[in-house]
Amino acid sequence: MAPNKQRHAWARTRSESKQKAMKAMKRCVMKKKKILRSGQTRRSNQAGAGKPDLRAISLVCPELAVAILAKQKDVENRTWPLPSTVCVPGGTWLALHVGSNRMPAAIRKHLQKAWDPAAACYPWKKMDLFQKTTGAPLPRSAIVGLIRIKGVRKLKRGERGENPWALGPMCWDIDRAVPLDKPIENVSGQVFCWSVDREQSISKRDRSRLYRALRDAKSLRGRGCFRPRR
Repeated sequence: MAPNKQRHAWARTRSESKQKAMKAMKRCVMKKKKILRSGQTRRSNQAGAGKPDLRAISLVCPELAVAILAKQKDVENRTWPLPSTVCVPGGTWLALHVGSNRMPAAIRKHLQKAWDPAAACYPWKKMDLFQKTTGAPLPRSAIVGLIRIKGVRKLKRGERGENPWALGPMCWDIDRAVPLDKPIENVSGQVFCWSVDREQSISKRDRSRLYRALRDAKSLRGRGCFRPRR
């Protein structure tokens, strides 16, 4: 082989070897980046899985919330079941939100029959359902407490005669109710079972306070428990 051709062949071989080495190095770098990204995603998912996604339900008026927080109304009546994606074994905690409406006449009439003022303690006993202004010690458009739903079922036959709070058609049994020390006001709320994290009318500070109250309620197991109905 002529010297010039030999030099060209050697240069071409060297160039090809260099390109192969660069490609191998690039594949190695890409593989390491992929491993790092997958590890970060896994850690992020694990961290997200530990964070609770608190949901809330809205009541039409403060008087209904008073009846729950006073541990008399032990059933929340809805036309739909609690979504299975929200349910937690052992009981599902929900934030209790009060809407901006005044009490409808039908609800007032029902509460006058079901509410027992003699069994109410302070501050709930201040509510007088026979007055035009009931004096319910809760604000409107506010998250006022936390409740735990023990289970969801259909209304049983003859249950309305045994429990004045059970109306159906779906009964959400409440076994714990904890009022917030200070309600979170100016909260718009939404229909059905809505996410506290996605509600834009709740500030970051108030959301953190609500989650602290949730942690406290979970840690103090006897707090807010309803007495078994006889």
